[in-house]
Amino acid sequence: MLMWFVMTAQGTFHSTAQEQLHFVQSVERIHYTKDILIRNSNNPPSLLALARQVGLNDCTLKKGFRQVFGTSAFGYLHDYRMQQVQQLLLERKMKVEEVAHAVGYASRSSFIAAFNKKFGVSPSAYLVRKNSKKISTLIFEQKKIPSGRQNNSV
Repeated sequence: MLMWFVMTAQGTFHSTAQEQLHFVQSVERIHYTKDILIRNSNNPPSLLALARQVGLNDCTLKKGFRQVFGTSAFGYLHDYRMQQVQQLLLERKMKVEEVAHAVGYASRSSFIAAFNKKFGVSPSAYLVRKNSKKISTLIFEQKKIPSGRQNNSV
C-alpha cells in the first residue's frame, strides 16, 4: 500500500483499476481519520482505535496520514488545537486556563509549554503582542485623513 503511494507519486507504477480504487478508498479513510480527530479533539482516540474505526491497519494509517497531510495524525491534531487556541485567546472571552481546558489540555503548565513551543511565546505574551499590533493599527488609521494621505501634523 505505501509503495503504491510512493510509486504513484513518482509516476513509476502502472496499477490496475482495483489498485487505484483501493488507493482512493485509503485516502478517503485517511481524510475520515482527520475528521474523527477534529470531532474528538478534546479526547482523541488512540492511533490503534482510529485505525480500527476507519478500517486501516495502524502502520498504513500512520504512513498514509503523513503522506496526505505532511504530518502525523497527532501532529495534525496539535496544530488544529493551537489554531483553536489562537481564536479563543483573541476573542478574549476566556482566561488562559479556560482556553487550555476548552481545547483538551488537562493542565495549564502542559498547555503553556505546548503553546510556547508552537509560537515561541507564552499565551500571555502572545496576547500582549496581538494587542499592541491592534493598537498600532488603530493609531495608524487615526492618523490618516479622508483623502487617504497620512496626516503628518499629528
